[in-house]
Formats: sequence, structure tokens, C-alpha cells
Amino acid sequence: MNSLDPSLVAGYKLEPYDLGTLFTEAEVDAINAAQWEGQAQWAASVPGAEVITVPDTTHYGQNQRPDAVVEAIRQAIARS
Repeated sequence: MNSLDPSLVAGYKLEPYDLGTLFTEAEVDAINAAQWEGQAQWAASVPGAEVITVPDTTHYGQNQRPDAVVEAIRQAIARS
């Protein structure tokens, strides 16, 4: 297996990045709400689309709850 030399990757740093940004819980909640609203608007603009959420998962629901993801795909196929 080949290994990648980190010095060849543009912008790669071994030390942590200082992002210099701090959000309050209220700001994070507002950002999340805006993202959900955007997703709902997008889905509403696509005929037959829907936003499906899987409780107790993060961004990687396909890894955390593959059963729920497979079931949602099966339901979408059945509707088509």
C-alpha cells in the first residue's frame, strides 16, 4: 500500500488549525434551523421529494443506522 507524503498535500499542517471562531449555543441552533429550513424548501421544490430524519444519528446515519437508510431507499424505489 502506498502512503501519501503529507508535505505533498497543499495546506496540510501537522499542528492543529486555529480557526479563530467560536459560536454560542444559540448561534449553532440558528445555523441548524436555517439548514433544516433550506433542506425543507429544497425538498418542497422537487416533486415527490421528502426530507427523512433518523433519530439518534449524526451526519453519518448510513453508518449508524444502515437499517433505516436501506428502508428509506426501499420505500423510495417502491414509490417510483
